[in-house]
Amino acid sequence: MRIWITLALVAFLASCAGAPKKEFHTLVQYKVLSPPESLYRCPEVPSPPPAPETPSAQLVERYDRQVADYILDLYRTGKVCKKSLNDVRTFLEKARIEIEKTNQDAQKGTNR
Repeated sequence: MRIWITLALVAFLASCAGAPKKEFHTLVQYKVLSPPESLYRCPEVPSPPPAPETPSAQLVERYDRQVADYILDLYRTGKVCKKSLNDVRTFLEKARIEIEKTNQDAQKGTNR
C-alpha cells in the first residue's frame, strides 16, 4: 500500500513540473511622424497698399502711413512665424531623439 501512495505522489509531483513555462516578451516602439516641409511655411503675405493715382501731400502722407503699418505688420508676422516654426522643429527633434533612445533601450532589454 505504501508503494502505491509513493507512486501516486511521485506521479502527481511529476505532472506539476512537466510543462515548461512560456515566456512572453513585448517590444514597444514609439515613432514620431514629422510633418511635411510644406507645413513649416507661413501663409502668403497680403499685397502692399496701392499707391495713390494723383499724389497730393495729404494722399502721400496717408499712403506713407499705410506702407509703414504694412511693413510693421510684415515684420511682426514674420517674427512670430519664424519663432513658431523654430519651436516646432526643436520639439520634433527632441521627441525624435527621445523616442530613438527609448526604442534602443527597449531593444537592448529584449536581446538579453
